[in-house]
Amino acid sequence: MFLNDYQTVFEKIARNAVLEAASKFEASAFWLKRTHIGNVMKAELVKQLNLAHSDVTGFMLLKIDLPNKYEDAIVRTQITNQEKKTYFLFRKVNITT
Repeated sequence: MFLNDYQTVFEKIARNAVLEAASKFEASAFWLKRTHIGNVMKAELVKQLNLAHSDVTGFMLLKIDLPNKYEDAIVRTQITNQEKKTYFLFRKVNITT
């Protein structure tokens, strides 16, 4: 199956497994549910590499590179949420004093 090019085959299997798992989530989830997404990716990676008679000893999701329009939308959403929290906290402090 691999001949002498096993590394390339494993890399393709791994890349496809991670992309398959990533495609199940909306862009905002990568900001909010990073650990869960990493676990789902690892499970898919283990499943796919086991089919190639290989074991996965570890998986770390170090970097998530989303298209700029998604990253910008996520940042804007997080800023808006933080502004809301700040506003309501400010109102609460002003009402109680």
